[in-house]
Amino acid sequence: MTDDSQRKTDTSALELARLADERAAESLATEEPRPLTEEIPQVAFANPTDNVSHVTGPIEQVEEVATETAALRLHLGRTEKVTFGFTFAMALLAMLGPFSIDMIFPGFPAMRGDFHTDAAAMQQVTSLYLISFACMSMFHGPLSDAIGRKRVMSISLIVFSIGSLGAALAVNLPMLFAFRVLQGLSAGGATIVSRVVIRDLYGGGKAQKLMSQVMMIFALAPAAAPIFGGWILLLGPWRWIFGAMLLYALVTLVFMLIVIPETLLPEKRQPFNAKGILTSLGRVLRSPVIWRLSLALGLASQADFIFISAAPIIVPDVMHLGEQDYWVLFIPIIAGMILGNYLVGRLAFVMSRSRLITIAFITAVLGGVLSVIIPMLTPELTSQFGVWHLLVMIGPGLLGMGAALMMAPVQLEVLDMFPEERGAATSFATFVNLIVAAIASGVMVPMLGADLVKLGIGGLALSAGGAVFWFAHVLIVRRAQA
Repeated sequence: MTDDSQRKTDTSALELARLADERAAESLATEEPRPLTEEIPQVAFANPTDNVSHVTGPIEQVEEVATETAALRLHLGRTEKVTFGFTFAMALLAMLGPFSIDMIFPGFPAMRGDFHTDAAAMQQVTSLYLISFACMSMFHGPLSDAIGRKRVMSISLIVFSIGSLGAALAVNLPMLFAFRVLQGLSAGGATIVSRVVIRDLYGGGKAQKLMSQVMMIFALAPAAAPIFGGWILLLGPWRWIFGAMLLYALVTLVFMLIVIPETLLPEKRQPFNAKGILTSLGRVLRSPVIWRLSLALGLASQADFIFISAAPIIVPDVMHLGEQDYWVLFIPIIAGMILGNYLVGRLAFVMSRSRLITIAFITAVLGGVLSVIIPMLTPELTSQFGVWHLLVMIGPGLLGMGAALMMAPVQLEVLDMFPEERGAATSFATFVNLIVAAIASGVMVPMLGADLVKLGIGGLALSAGGAVFWFAHVLIVRRAQA
């Protein structure tokens, strides 16, 4: 096969969706629908009922979805241009979940002293949050398919605010656990549904570029949150960290109500009852493809989270640094995530989605390998900051870059598979992510302990496991198309 024919074969649906979306917007604005008459190559489309994720179809199928997004924008009085306010609001919503996971890490030593407990019990403050987040994440999306996106996000932010206030006032560890669970149950309503809003309004390369911009800001949350937490401890006790979460949720709620429109019209909603919600989830779960994609993304994208969740162990016990030195661990991961998301946005109209995802998994596996090799060659770290403190973070930084490269493209693959159940599809993919994160935080980190080599092996295992599912998916697709 020649390079030209290979490029034609690799023409991605997102590029054609962008073309159709632009033409659909023009036609709707002028009320003079124009047919697409040019010869356009056959492309691949997602079909949730197939055993593979793609079947051959004409441009009209892409145009139908693109016309729907353009019609919604016209109905809402919005143009195709994405405003900074909309992007920022999406980022605030998306960051809520990860920001509240580890903002409290610097406060763990003080909390242990106040509640007279050990490090293992404090690790459950994170694990219980993640487990409750994961369990409820299966329902936030279907609920938004039934009662609307904005209502679910609003209720979730209000409940999260109550959980933050309760945690700030906790008088014992069980009370703190209970309000952390309440935070976890509600945080997904903002984090998950905000991604669906993007796909409701935009398709193709535009959606991928916007998703990457949001993810670039989103990537700051799990890595920057402990740094902010450390700064807050300079001003007051650990309870102030939960006060900051409360303020964040209330500001996000006000901003969301002002900037974000309701993107699911009443006539497009699913039945609001238990049967309707379970039926929606059932349609999603019957697809083998979503299992492969969700497991691939869930495993590999959480490889860097092993290091993030182990920060309360790594920084003081392995690096022998202080409460304000968490940046040593998090800045390399932040840098990798920002670079990865920047590249996703730049390559949205240049490279096929499948090829970009493949590069992402290769990057993640390389990061896992370096996370094992470099610490093996590193002398014992001391409280005197040195170059080795940064060198051991090269591998985790690449893990973060790989996660960022795959996050938006794989999530869009999932959303495009189920145009009528986008909320349910996003919920399941997020559920898998969070279950892996909970296992990494609550099981793997305590088991691997304060050892960078062992933690690196854990990161490598997750990134390699995700890569296996992705390359298996690619192989199945190619055999079906042969």
